[in-house]
Amino acid sequence: MHIAILTFEGFNELDSLIALGVLNRIKRPGGRVTLSCPAPSVTSMNGVTVHAQSSLEEVINESLRGQNRLRSCASPAENKRSTAVFRQFYSVN
Repeated sequence: MHIAILTFEGFNELDSLIALGVLNRIKRPGGRVTLSCPAPSVTSMNGVTVHAQSSLEEVINESLRGQNRLRSCASPAENKRSTAVFRQFYSVN
């Protein structure tokens, strides 16, 4: 499982870095925790710059693949509608 901590320009260090530290202590086979950013690096409200460990696009694509694995749980029309909403919300083409 991939836990992505979405981190944007002007983020609060306490929110992102404490979550990263705590969640990384949980060791789970195949699990990973990353700071996910829309750019290669982002700067906090206090001037601290961090480098993305995963891209926002990667996280969106993983989510869409996960959604496709759940197709049997919903009708094709529901899946198509939810995928369209997800892509529109995250501006994915």
